[in-house]
Amino acid sequence: MKLNSNQEIIRYLHRHYYPIHRLSKARLQEAEDLSRIFKLKKNERLELSIKDKGDYFYIITGCVQVLVNDMEKQIIHAPEMMGKSIDIPETDTTIQFKVLEDCILYHIENDVIEHLLSWDGIVASHSYEIHPNLSESIDHIRHSLAFQRLPLECVIGAFKSMKKIDVKKGDEIIRQGEQGERFYLIKSGRAEVWVLEEFEDEPEKVNELGKNESFGEQALLAEQPRSATVRMIEDGELLALEKQDFLKFFSQTMVREVDINVAKAMIDGGYQLIDVRFEEEYEALYIPEATLIPLNVFREGMENLSKDKQYVIHCRSGKRSRVAALLMSELGFDVVSMRGGIIQWPFEKKGLSVRKGSIQNKYK
Repeated sequence: MKLNSNQEIIRYLHRHYYPIHRLSKARLQEAEDLSRIFKLKKNERLELSIKDKGDYFYIITGCVQVLVNDMEKQIIHAPEMMGKSIDIPETDTTIQFKVLEDCILYHIENDVIEHLLSWDGIVASHSYEIHPNLSESIDHIRHSLAFQRLPLECVIGAFKSMKKIDVKKGDEIIRQGEQGERFYLIKSGRAEVWVLEEFEDEPEKVNELGKNESFGEQALLAEQPRSATVRMIEDGELLALEKQDFLKFFSQTMVREVDINVAKAMIDGGYQLIDVRFEEEYEALYIPEATLIPLNVFREGMENLSKDKQYVIHCRSGKRSRVAALLMSELGFDVVSMRGGIIQWPFEKKGLSVRKGSIQNKYK
């Protein structure tokens, strides 16, 4: 098997490897930029420092010896890795790969894959409310400087609060020196960005903005006057978020979270536990009290839940559960998200990985 380019490797992963095969095409493109691919020769050594024991490692071709903190963990041949990732015992770990046969090694951080899966879940769960053509607009908000570090539920909340504004060629949307009152996303049309530097008589054009590009967040975050003037050069439509709404998403938590021990006490006290991972994750490892409702079908699954009950939501590490908790809270459910997910759960667990010591992939 020859996999020459990174794109070929990513496509191969998407066909055969869990959880990469669960990503949409849009998220798969992001995964290519946010993961690492190592092409290693026989007798080479690779050493990596790992901060999260939930990280995914896959041997795509070849054979390696794996050492964790200088202790031999296992010898792995590529076909064995199609349904499982290397077990990492703890955080802040050094993991070494000694190459026994030429190999391709793939690494994606747990936070990254959970973020991408959560975002796919958001798009699927809001498909009744958000026109498909606007998904790329929401995507751009997520990647903008202002929102890229916020939880995904804040991004979707911000998008829902945005108002449409029709604009004409020549309209001045913001002016340098004025106080900022809105954050903007261009839905259609184009705009120019002009800056008047100190001691200069005339402003200089520094940029052009088009569809799905945003502006205006700097003045809102820094509480400073606008640093540039933005003027439309085509008719178009903008999405605007008022300052008070913009700041709201930076100052409040939209989802209640509890740690593992509090979640356990809640479950013992009568809260219903819901697992929002995929079926194959559940089969591999699950908490006995949990009811499975995968995030990609969560909106439909909520129809069978009673608002008279209280709920704890969990996933692998805590990201997808926040999205599900937001969806439930919007509909009036009493719900919390379990911080840390099942990989931090120290109490009873069942599943294939408990019996066999590895996660098996039914899509292999």
